[in-house]
Amino acid sequence: MSDSRLAGTKIFERYEILSKIDSGGMAEVYLGQDLQQDKKVAIKILHESYSANKNFIARFQKEAQILIKLDNPNIVSVYDWGHSGNLYFIVMEYVSGESLNKLIERNGHLSPKKTAAIACQVCDALAAAHSDNLIHRDIKPQNIIISDNDVVKLTDFGIAKIVADDLTKTMSILGTSHYVSPEQAQGKILDYRSDIYSLGIVMYEMLTGDVPFRGGSSIDISLRHISEKPVHPSKILPGIPEKIEKIILKCLEKHPDMRYPDVTALKTDLNNFLENKPLTEDDLSKDGKGKSRTGRRDIDLSHADKSFEKYYAKTKRLKSFLLSLIGAVFILFVVFLTLYLSSKSDLRGYIDKSNIIKVPPVESLLLEDAKKIISAESLVLEVNKTQFSESIEADHIISQSPAFNTGIKSGGTVFVTLSKGREFNYVTIPNFNGLEKNSAINTLKDAGLKTGIISEDFNECLAAGIVLSQSPAPGEKVKSGTAVNLDLSKGREIITLPDLQGYDYSSAKSELESLGLNIKIEKQTSDVLSPGTVAAMSPEAGAGVKKNDVIILTISTKEQTIMVPNLVLMDFAQAEQLLTAQSIGYEVSYITVNYSIQKNSVVSQFPEPGDTIPVSEKVIVFVGQ
Repeated sequence: MSDSRLAGTKIFERYEILSKIDSGGMAEVYLGQDLQQDKKVAIKILHESYSANKNFIARFQKEAQILIKLDNPNIVSVYDWGHSGNLYFIVMEYVSGESLNKLIERNGHLSPKKTAAIACQVCDALAAAHSDNLIHRDIKPQNIIISDNDVVKLTDFGIAKIVADDLTKTMSILGTSHYVSPEQAQGKILDYRSDIYSLGIVMYEMLTGDVPFRGGSSIDISLRHISEKPVHPSKILPGIPEKIEKIILKCLEKHPDMRYPDVTALKTDLNNFLENKPLTEDDLSKDGKGKSRTGRRDIDLSHADKSFEKYYAKTKRLKSFLLSLIGAVFILFVVFLTLYLSSKSDLRGYIDKSNIIKVPPVESLLLEDAKKIISAESLVLEVNKTQFSESIEADHIISQSPAFNTGIKSGGTVFVTLSKGREFNYVTIPNFNGLEKNSAINTLKDAGLKTGIISEDFNECLAAGIVLSQSPAPGEKVKSGTAVNLDLSKGREIITLPDLQGYDYSSAKSELESLGLNIKIEKQTSDVLSPGTVAAMSPEAGAGVKKNDVIILTISTKEQTIMVPNLVLMDFAQAEQLLTAQSIGYEVSYITVNYSIQKNSVVSQFPEPGDTIPVSEKVIVFVGQ
């Protein structure tokens, strides 16, 4: 969709898209209006070109799932997420301000104090994520927002990973190459200290206006992260304090063990710098008693202030005494007046006993019925109070005055308290999307709500037991005790592979694609099977797989085939000798490289090592020069 088509669009008749705020490689962010809560929100929408790509959808939904669990003032809050047709969206807290990237562009560079203050708040955000076993993996100025009141907000958890997850080890370089840690660039297993390195790069850029490593390509930059030391910030911009330079260089150590052990330790040194205290690495961070100083100062009252306090205390005591005395006199007056009037009433009652009527019982009766009974006794019924009641139905009488069987004069009034029925507290439905079942049920109970119908559906993105959707929707105001229906994920659907051996390729491909599976083709020479026939498949027939899994089909061919060897990093002369020995044809493409060690070496190849190709096909060898 274009910007003009999105403006005015309503999602679920609740969120209205107003205007575009920002755009990125994966999604665009719009200013929106929550029509139900009457507040501004930010709506992140996945690019339409990615709305059919399950991997991008999974990453987009995962970001919402992560953020909805993180409750921290320095992390952008998520209120809602889901999809309407092909429109995948995340409704987030709207932060009026600008990204750190734009702030640096506008100012050129920031002061050391400003740099440390911003970094302290990023540390708070990361501490919350790390305590939830999450590594952000994409800390950069574009993902840090500075609000109009200088509150730092961390966003974009799209590639965050759980520490215990094996996928934290990856051979692809995720994140932005200017900010990745050496271990991230090398595809090693990551921990929280990878985020500390990236934050160090961001602090370096805030101070100097530039990142420490640049290059002609992302690979070149990544290699510099691994092998080169950064130029000291004070050499780029003289006058930078030594303490903050030490902090940044400690963050930028190549080996994680040499960095700060966690963001809490990093924040401690940043605060030490701001308060002009020694850094922890100098072993001078504590005073003689071993207690950390908070930087707060005690304020002594002046003698004049203390005198005023004493005068104020005396005046207050005198005022309290006078008020108590007046109150006591008033109570005595009321008591004597009541006794006097009561005496006169008793006297009149004694004189005119013939007009006394005993009050009938009307408690628990419907108001209209009570009026008829009171009227029949020549009395008047008047409602003088209404209140909620857990036991008396609405429009029924809770109590009466005078009480049942009390004698009152004919034509007298019986005052009653009328029930308004049970009092219902109204609560706002929490957002359960992304929560685990037991956590959602406990949250329901805490909010004074009941668990309604629980259903289950297969889901490609969320693990079994995670809430997919709910009814009523998040944010709706309902009576306490209302039942909330939850739809839970059953996880990815397990598919049993059919036996496709002997099928022609077209039929086998159609069958697997209809099951939501991806296909990779390998060829095998056969004198028995017709060309294009499925000779084998991996995994084998009967195996349980999940949607989007890759199934390898081995297709028969009459043409002779050969497996492509691994030539990468070989000296070209060696690669040429190996290809000739295996009678594999090849073509050479010379490419410019940045390092002398890559010259006359094979940088990459096509097809990939292990692929099977016909003997007539040539391998393209990319050689550095």
